Amino acid sequence: MNNERGKSLEDCLVLWEDYDGFLDLGSEVMDTGLVLRDFLVYDAEFVRKNEERLRSFDKEMRVDYGVGIVTLVGDKMKNTPGVASIAINSIPRINIKRGIFAPHTSQIILVVNSTDVPEAIREIHHQLNSKGFIT
Repeated sequence: MNNERGKSLEDCLVLWEDYDGFLDLGSEVMDTGLVLRDFLVYDAEFVRKNEERLRSFDKEMRVDYGVGIVTLVGDKMKNTPGVASIAINSIPRINIKRGIFAPHTSQIILVVNSTDVPEAIREIHHQLNSKGFIT
């Protein structure tokens, strides 16, 4: 959704609705210069029930159902090169819709189809374990 309207949506969800079941995936600048902001709402039913209200913040926003996240977290990740590349290379058949790399929090978030989550976790865990990253 439009970045400026995204802040209003976030305020509405948190302050008015007391709803915190979402993850702000940040913003990205498109080729056109337009800045878009992505949110991942954990509860698809909440989105279905409130989709019209959510769209009132940005009529052009896109809603994708059936996505899930795979998160890698570890205290030593920010000082250990290669974790992200091993994780991504271990799932070549899985479409990564969005990747967020936050080295300051030692966290990697991969947005994939919800049906691909179990395989992605299994393959990433296997590769990181075989390379000695998981103890």
